[in-house]
Amino acid sequence: MLHINFLNHMLKKVQNKMEIIDYINNLYNCLKTDDLRIEIGHALLQIVDSESDIFLPSRIATIRQELTDELGYIIPFVNVTVNKKINPNQYEFYIRDKKYTSGIVYPNRYMVIADTISKKNINFEFDKIEDLDPAYGTDAIWITKEDAIKIHNDITCTDATDVIMTHFKEFVIEHVDVILTIKEVYKYVETVKSNYSKQVANTVLKRIDVTELRRILSNLIKENVSIKDIGYIFELLSDFGKFTQQSYTLSERIRFSLSKNIMNNNIKNGVLYSLTLGESLESMLIESLQYTELGPMFMLSPEQIKDFVEKVARYLMENHKKCNYQPIIIADPKIRLALYGLLVSGE
Repeated sequence: MLHINFLNHMLKKVQNKMEIIDYINNLYNCLKTDDLRIEIGHALLQIVDSESDIFLPSRIATIRQELTDELGYIIPFVNVTVNKKINPNQYEFYIRDKKYTSGIVYPNRYMVIADTISKKNINFEFDKIEDLDPAYGTDAIWITKEDAIKIHNDITCTDATDVIMTHFKEFVIEHVDVILTIKEVYKYVETVKSNYSKQVANTVLKRIDVTELRRILSNLIKENVSIKDIGYIFELLSDFGKFTQQSYTLSERIRFSLSKNIMNNNIKNGVLYSLTLGESLESMLIESLQYTELGPMFMLSPEQIKDFVEKVARYLMENHKKCNYQPIIIADPKIRLALYGLLVSGE
């Protein structure tokens, strides 16, 4: 009897230890966060209804495929949750539990960019809600379905889900340097090993640290340069990596090698809409250029930077209105990267 009691006692101790181990393992599972998450207000519940014409999850799948086809960028799974604490018509974008940006949409209406109404000289009264386009910050109005039917042949009317997805696509590209992980970079490496050349992949990893490789891929995607031909990009890195391991230098060399593709992607109806900097302005930027640990930068005063960025933004906007396309800026290769950084960050 004593022997049986002792065995039961030991068995109980083992069970307790196993429960503790299971509990600890579950705690480790709690450390995982969503790489990407969209939270929506309760008024947007209908866009996650599978019977809805504006079903959000199916549009997310479409955007993931578009990014893969256009940029070779495979984004992680996107979780969608309802947040009853935010504005009922609001949505929010999160990366690993950190909120980055948000917007407002109206699921029973259609968004129209305000400028297009005046350009088409449409003068009947709309039942409208005035707001901003969440993706680009331009003035917009949200009109009823009935009004959208009246004008849809002349003006683009966008439903709430497509507005969210346009914003989301821009957001993901802009923040690829935060979203892309080392684990995902290794998936690109394995793709090259399997489909292209194991030797090239191994050579790149020997010459370039994987963190620098992550920065290079992020730099390219951030500027809408496709990495879909990942085998060729690795071949270029294998070659250029003999001379430098700096991510910004390697990114620029790859961009130059892909320049024909980049140009073709920016040609609209056989025309390349572009702006150039004045000779004196370009000379001033070249003279102020300095190379730092973070890459090339212009050593300009805050006032000079503010004045320059405002002027460029104004010229881009004016010419966008004239030609109906976003023009590109053509600049000396020596200052291109620093100029991009300046205009994107504004500082």
